[in-house]
Amino acid sequence: PGNVISYDNRRKIWALYWSIAQYGPIPFQKEECWLTAAICRAGAVSKISGGISPVVAAILKLWFCNDSFDCMKAGLVIKDPRGQHYRVYFNLAMILQDGGAHKLVFHIKGDAGTKMCMLCKNLLACETNELDDDGIVVVTGSAVFENELDMATDEDVLGTVARLRLKKEELSTGLFKTWQQAVGMNYEPCGLLFDRKLEAAHVMRPVSQYAHDPMHLLFVNGVWHTV
Repeated sequence: PGNVISYDNRRKIWALYWSIAQYGPIPFQKEECWLTAAICRAGAVSKISGGISPVVAAILKLWFCNDSFDCMKAGLVIKDPRGQHYRVYFNLAMILQDGGAHKLVFHIKGDAGTKMCMLCKNLLACETNELDDDGIVVVTGSAVFENELDMATDEDVLGTVARLRLKKEELSTGLFKTWQQAVGMNYEPCGLLFDRKLEAAHVMRPVSQYAHDPMHLLFVNGVWHTV
């Protein structure tokens, strides 16, 4: 909502929801199964170092790094209509986002990185000898078929994060910028993947939890329109 032709739409918001994976695909179609974790003004989020990423980290730390309440280790006691008590334990199964949100939450470069996919270790952007209509060098991928890909693990991505911390201290500004370009990730000390508390609690498994919203890929100027 707001004035869509204004240069600064102050009513734009970030909405973060959570649900339970075991509900399954049919209940997920119902709004009642998606519970609101946070509603944040985009203007306020833009003033935070790291943007929306530390907001997500703060929410996860309330659930999984809380001395008073840890739903992964201590669980949550609930009572059914008959008065029977149950203790339910939660862990972070997946983070469902589109490509734009993945870049902002995980601080990956995406298409702007030499390594454009966080999930693939050998998928790189490579220059060709071809020029487009504007005289710009055409870039292609180092792999075409899925069986050519060397898939990354959680440990691979977390290792990249750890090395980025070290390289930030070791390299000059120019060399560090090149390093970030090569690995396809931006160093953000306040970011979700760089959060020390979440790391110590082993909450984040960035590859296992990576869930891509297929709507843009398939329907919004995607495969469906093309084919």
